[in-house]
Amino acid sequence: MLAVIAGSSGLQRAQVAFGLALLPVGLSQPPTGSARDPLDLSAPFLQGLGFGTFDALHLASAEQGQADVFLTTDDELLRRAARYRNELHVRVQNPVSWYREVAL
Repeated sequence: MLAVIAGSSGLQRAQVAFGLALLPVGLSQPPTGSARDPLDLSAPFLQGLGFGTFDALHLASAEQGQADVFLTTDDELLRRAARYRNELHVRVQNPVSWYREVAL
């Protein structure tokens, strides 16, 4: 499965914020020196790693949907995802890099 996230409107942001408020509370800070529990797929955990609210929700949704790859052109998100790749349960890539990998 492939997860692709694009920009969002004001209404979508409000809906996401409401949905995020309904998620179970995860860890507020990343654990020190230990791998993340595979069952903890919550957006609050990802926010504790420094991902923004919407990025955390998008990543948590991709993880819960068992996406193979999450495509984004957001350079900051790509850098943070690379830094925490061992904590994430979905591969995060730039669409062009991903296309080169699968098409060539």
